[in-house]
Amino acid sequence: MTALAIANAMKGEDDGAFHDAWYATATRYITRAKEAERRGKKDTARYHYLRATVYAGVSHRPLYGKPVGPRLVKAFNTHLVDGPGQGAPLIDDGLTLIPDWERVTRPVVDAVAARPDVDPDRIVLQGWSLGGYLALRAASGEPRLAAVVADPPVWSMLSNLPLARLKAPTTLQTFTAADGAGDHQEQQNRALAETVILDWIDDTLS
Repeated sequence: MTALAIANAMKGEDDGAFHDAWYATATRYITRAKEAERRGKKDTARYHYLRATVYAGVSHRPLYGKPVGPRLVKAFNTHLVDGPGQGAPLIDDGLTLIPDWERVTRPVVDAVAARPDVDPDRIVLQGWSLGGYLALRAASGEPRLAAVVADPPVWSMLSNLPLARLKAPTTLQTFTAADGAGDHQEQQNRALAETVILDWIDDTLS
């Protein structure tokens, strides 16, 4: 179903009509997914669940700013975090990006799990863009997370990067970090071989 068709199905122009039209589409895909799952068609079910997730996510348009949509207030407790290399920690404190994001996530989970309005068994970590990679890395070292939403999921920062084509050696050296490897290719091979994310995914899904 196209976005234009969903827009034409809206019964008004307010946020409520926007939500209802998009979520109705999500519900239809959920129904299809459950039917496919009942028939043992896992790939088809996965496809429909993915589509449903996209439509349901879009339905909650007023995520940032005020007023906050009442559906979001009832549905989630949301804790937004700026870590090293992001926002105030970078600008105000000079904290640069680190790869081991489990170090950042662990104290956040400590604080969130201690809140009386949070179920510690249902904590979800969501990361967007580079955060999709960092969220997966964080989950590899934080077992208290019930789920991870990686948007998009990036298994490795180096696996799809054409390192040999980068024209600025200083940029390449900064990106790959001086960890004792002899050359750029060795740095890439070591990074790929030692990535904990793939190991964690393999252990979790096997």
